[in-house]
Amino acid sequence: MISRDGRIVLLCGGAVALALWLPCQLTAQWPLNDALSPRLVGLMAAFVPYLWMVHQRRRLVGRLTSVLAVAVVARVALLPVAPTFSDDVYRYSWDGRVVRAGLDPYAHPPTGEALQELRDEAVWPHINNPHLRTIYPPVAQLAFAGFGLLGDGVLPMKLLAVMFDLATAWLLVWMLRRRGRAPAEVALYAWNPLVIAETAMSGHMDPLAWFWLLAAVALLASKARLWQCAAGAALALSAGAKLLAGAVWPFLARRSTAAAWVFPLVLFAVVAPFVVRSGAGMFEGLDTYGRKWAGNAGAFVVIEAAIEVASRPLEPLQWKRDQAASFGARAVVVVVFLGLMAWLWLKRAGPEEAAFAAVAAFVVLSPTVHPWYVAWLAPFIALGRPRAWLLLTVLAPLSYFGIAAWSSAAIWVPFAGLFAWDHLRERRVATP
Repeated sequence: MISRDGRIVLLCGGAVALALWLPCQLTAQWPLNDALSPRLVGLMAAFVPYLWMVHQRRRLVGRLTSVLAVAVVARVALLPVAPTFSDDVYRYSWDGRVVRAGLDPYAHPPTGEALQELRDEAVWPHINNPHLRTIYPPVAQLAFAGFGLLGDGVLPMKLLAVMFDLATAWLLVWMLRRRGRAPAEVALYAWNPLVIAETAMSGHMDPLAWFWLLAAVALLASKARLWQCAAGAALALSAGAKLLAGAVWPFLARRSTAAAWVFPLVLFAVVAPFVVRSGAGMFEGLDTYGRKWAGNAGAFVVIEAAIEVASRPLEPLQWKRDQAASFGARAVVVVVFLGLMAWLWLKRAGPEEAAFAAVAAFVVLSPTVHPWYVAWLAPFIALGRPRAWLLLTVLAPLSYFGIAAWSSAAIWVPFAGLFAWDHLRERRVATP
């Protein structure tokens, strides 16, 4: 017989899953533009039972089976749903098709004549920015091509995302047990509505990268040389899927010489064939994204505004001033990011602290902060990171209402306030 706490846990988990699934069912026949608002309302509503369970997580003790069952059911229920909040998954499917055809996704944009025979009605019309070459690194390309063997369309890409998403949950269970914490607290990650929506509904491939990053941190805890080598390989796979993980390599190298050498060897083995074939063109799409894209930024907006104000006396033309401010702000955030990592290195931070700092700094400093970027914080939240980062995952979906100033302010102002409050309180407690 299920205990009272067990029933409450299942009720909360079921409420999270229902809030995500029901609006999708009710709007299944609607045009996606019309379905966006009710599905977004359902996503925000799912945070109510989720946050209540976070507050009452002592009830989770001994409920690991229930937590994981709810996590699986919630994701399976959303797999058939058409991508609503983002159409990136169509680009994944297209890139995988190009790789399987023996062509170079870094050499040809989807509108290129060389790819004309690959076009269809299911994927091709939905690709965003079809005039740009792909921005996704080699490990992601190989994953797109591999999972594309399961079939055409977006479902195989969703399975890719959900597989590594659930693998992350199992990895967190192992890490929580190693730390003497209740493994059922994995619910902080596995029930997070943002994570569920961005993987099972939108099919974003980011779990492929954050799983291998977390695996590198976990494997490095072993003293066995084999597992340390595996940690280096895992970090290389993460960096080959999303470049961010490369910032953690110096911290990994200081812990293990074996991991330090395996990382570049594995990364070279995966990346070199693409570099040889594509050359500098491999980075064209990523370069365009880095220079021109901006939206829902946090600290970047403040830095850009400060540079724009400071440059007013120097440049009479408004458009040149805006252009200079944007370029200058991008340069500043790169310097700040590198400075943070250097400071952590000097204070001898561990790989996990460095990994979290790299992810958090990227989210706060980036000129473009999509909700699925914020979802990178969720695994670290389950490992005990401060509540301000949890709040950020709750507020991030507000950006789907548009890029208006109010939605960005509604995300970043409460986060900054809670972050500052908790930091000041910790300092007061720490001061004799």
